[in-house]
Amino acid sequence: MLSYPGFTKVVICSGYFQESYNGSSYSILNDGILSTILANPNHCNIEYIIVGGKFNNATDPWKLSFNCFLSALKSNRINFKAYINPRGKWHAKISIGIEGNVPKTILLGSSNISRPAFGEPFADFNYEADIFLLANEPKLESHFNLNDTASQNPLSQIIAELRPEIKQANLEERIQSIANEFLEGGFLEEYFDFE
Repeated sequence: MLSYPGFTKVVICSGYFQESYNGSSYSILNDGILSTILANPNHCNIEYIIVGGKFNNATDPWKLSFNCFLSALKSNRINFKAYINPRGKWHAKISIGIEGNVPKTILLGSSNISRPAFGEPFADFNYEADIFLLANEPKLESHFNLNDTASQNPLSQIIAELRPEIKQANLEERIQSIANEFLEGGFLEEYFDFE
């Protein structure tokens, strides 16, 4: 999602953001996130919305790590706004790709922005599962390699399609509904404490 140049906004939301601070060595940004953002030819025109906050207090290590993540984005001149849930215990994991004012992709799942979720070297630590909803548009399908469905890799993507004979919201309506609930729910406040 970070590599798609057509988005005007990208939401990245996690309970935990694992970024090096106070001598800790692991940096999630250096594990491909920052290089992917900077390699996007349009990254200067994308607004990144970063949401975190399973924080207990001001000295919570995850809050300090979140602050370092945001500070690193700022030092790399990434255009972003940061938010937290002031009630604490925020643990949603969602990413949304928005083109204009229309959400086009949503990633929902169990993956935090952390080393165990990225799998190295924690292959047996935790199994993460994510669902990726993508608007039915050829340019998106091409970018996200959905045209290659012949993979024999047992861990490759599974593409599910909504059945047209069943009365249900279409894919674009589902993406819009999830994005609206998240972005317009009124449960987030802008966060500046990292500055």
